[in-house]
Order: sequence, then structure tokens, then C-alpha cells
Amino acid sequence: MGAGRTNRVTGLVSESVLRAALPEVAALLRHPRFPEAAHLHVRLNLEACQRHANIRKIFGNSARHVAFSLIATLSARAEQVRGAPPVTQSQVIETIMAMGLSSHGKIESLINRMVDQGMVTRAPHSEDRRAKALIPTETFLVMDDTLCAIHARPCVLLLDDPIVAGVAACDRAITRRMRAAALPMIEGGGAMLLRNPQMLHFLISDGGWIVLFALIDAIWRADRDSQKFEAIAALCGVSRPHVRSLLVKAAEYGLLREDGAGLFAPTTEFFEVVDVWIAECLAAFINCARLAQDS
Repeated sequence: MGAGRTNRVTGLVSESVLRAALPEVAALLRHPRFPEAAHLHVRLNLEACQRHANIRKIFGNSARHVAFSLIATLSARAEQVRGAPPVTQSQVIETIMAMGLSSHGKIESLINRMVDQGMVTRAPHSEDRRAKALIPTETFLVMDDTLCAIHARPCVLLLDDPIVAGVAACDRAITRRMRAAALPMIEGGGAMLLRNPQMLHFLISDGGWIVLFALIDAIWRADRDSQKFEAIAALCGVSRPHVRSLLVKAAEYGLLREDGAGLFAPTTEFFEVVDVWIAECLAAFINCARLAQDS
């Protein structure tokens, strides 16, 4: 390894990794407070999944996560951008299908459940009688405030930005302003997944996000008992066979190694891959904030 940023566990991030990363991602990886921000990012996401059943459901399925973000973003654009149309069910379905995350029927069922749970309502479309607009409820907006604040709080450690600070404080007006500017980031989500192939199987699998947060947290705390797939399954409310299959796949990618007793220990590559993925997440949020600042 060449000279690089001091890492909380492995010691260094290689220069080859930094050179291969997007410039804004490499800048965050070199930031002296990135380790602190990365820890906070994982801890806040894991705590939110443990405390809030609805947030756990959003993170439990990649298509649900994208649907939530699309509705939040497109509804904010409809509120704040003159001439922007309301978000429709067909728009959400087509976008998620284009990303290869789910089928038409499953996404439609997902939206129906969001309606049944009081997260969104359907309303007549102002321009197309055949279409139905999806309108977020207050329950939805409160959850979005919480989710955006979770992403913003680690970013506060990395830069001084009024948009980021406002979102971190759950300021609804600032959060909606940022959401309205965030469409390019969502549209680029597929490319972000492809840039992180070793994370992909976690991110597109049911429960994979939560399992990944729990695994990273256990490894960073050097808690060997919590690194066992049975412990992760119990913590996340995900079946043991499913958790084990996710960890076995990670081992095939060279991120973990199994010692034969149900314990999955990290390889050196694990820390670099996780760092780059977290830096990508934070960089995407910061880019959203900058787009909102310019809007």
C-alpha cells in the first residue's frame, strides 16, 4: 500500500483506491474527519432501523427505498419548481424497473402498501385523467425529514454548509428544497451501484442494507460475537439462512473470510470497499445540497 488516509482499523487506504475514486469521493476519503463521519453514518442508520419499523421497512428493500426517494424528490419538485408535474405511480414504476430492481407487479404492490399504511395518498392528475398523482402525507414527510437528517449529520463534520446544517436540524423547508434539487442524484443511483459491485448484493437484496450496517458496526467495534451470522440475523430481524447467504457472497467477493464457527471476519479489502461506498453516499448528499444552494 502507498501513502494514504489513516484508517481506523487497517491503517491505510491505498493510493490506487484514491486514484480510482471519483474526485469528490477521494476528497472525502482524505478528509481528516472522514473516519468520524463514516462511523456516525453507520451508527445513525443502524439505530434508525432498530428504532423505527417503517424506516427498517424502507431499508429492507432496495425498490422500496428508491420508491420512497422518488416520491419525496418529485413531490418536492412539483411544489417548488414552476411547471414541474406531480409524481405519478407509472413514473415510479418505470424508473425502478429501468434500474432493474423489481418487476411492475411488485412495485405496484409496494405502492399500494404505502397507501394502505398512510404514507401516500392518490389524487387526480392535473394534466392526465388516466394518471394518478402520489401525494406524500405528513407521516411520509416526517420520516423523510428523519432520513435526510441521518444523511446530513455526518456531512456536518465534513463541511460548513447552510443547506446541510438545515437538513441535519430537520428544517422541513430546507429539506424539501434539497429534495427538489436531488433528482439528478437519484437518476445517477444506478451508476453508483455499478461503481460499487462488491456492495451490490447487499444493496439490492431484501434486508441487505440493514445486514450491511450491522456487519460494519460489529467489525468496527471488534465485537467477534456480533460478527456471527446468527447474531446479525437476530439484531436485524432477518432469517439466518438469508444473512448467511449474504455473508457467503461477500466472502466470494473477497471482503470476508469464514472461520468455520459462523464468524465472518473482515479482509483488508473490506475496509477500503466500505470506506469508498460510504464516501460515495456522503458525496451524493453533499452534491444534492450544492444543487439546492444553486437553485
